[in-house]
Amino acid sequence: IFEYFGKRGSAEEPEEEISASMKKPSEIANKLADHISKVIAMCIMVCVVALPNLGTVLEDSSMTALFSTFSSLSYAETQGTITEACVDELLPTYVDAFYNFYELGPQGTHALELIYHNKTFPPPVEREPPKRKSNEMRIVFTDEVDTDLILVEARFDRGRYKREESMFNILLIVFVLSMLLFFSTSLNANVTAMVVTPLERIMNSLDSKNLQGMDMGDGAVGDGDE
Repeated sequence: IFEYFGKRGSAEEPEEEISASMKKPSEIANKLADHISKVIAMCIMVCVVALPNLGTVLEDSSMTALFSTFSSLSYAETQGTITEACVDELLPTYVDAFYNFYELGPQGTHALELIYHNKTFPPPVEREPPKRKSNEMRIVFTDEVDTDLILVEARFDRGRYKREESMFNILLIVFVLSMLLFFSTSLNANVTAMVVTPLERIMNSLDSKNLQGMDMGDGAVGDGDE
C-alpha cells in the first residue's frame, strides 16, 4: 500500500510542478502590474495634494455665535436681570460689531437684516435679497413659553459661499475626470507597447514566413511540371 501511494505521489509531482509554473505571472504581467502600481501611487499623491485645495472654507459657527449675543441679551431682558436702559446702551455697539464682522470678514456671508424685539436694524450698506431662496439663511430666537413669538431674528445672504462651493465642485469633477483620463491613457499606451506591438510583430513574421513557404512550394511545383 505504501509503495502504491508512494508511486502515485511521485507520479503526480510533475503535474503539480507544471501547474505551479503555469500559475506564476509572466514577465509582461509583472511589468504591467509595476506600471499600474506606480500610476496609482502617483494619482494618490496628486489627489492628496490637490483635493484639500479644491474646497471652500469649512462651515463655521460665526452666525450662531454672534446671534447668541442678541439672544442672551433678549433672555436677560425678559427675565428682568438687565434694565431696558442698559439694553438700549449696549444694543448699538452689538449691532455695529455684528454688521462689521460680515462686511470685513473673509467668509462669503452677508447680514441682510437684524430684528430685535420687533425693532429692525438695517445694515450700514443696503444689500438686495438673494434671488434664490436657497441662498438665504434665517436664524430666530423665540420665547420660552410662546414659541411662536419671535424675539430676535437675523437674515443672511449666503450666495457668495454657494457660488464658491459650486465652482469648487465643478473643479473637483474636472480634476477627477482628468485623473481617470490620464490613468486610462497611460494604461492603454503600456498595454499597446508590451502586448499588442509584440503580437503584431510575431503575426507579421509568421505571415512573411508563410508567404515565403508558399512561394517556395509554388516554385517546386513549377519545376516538377517542367
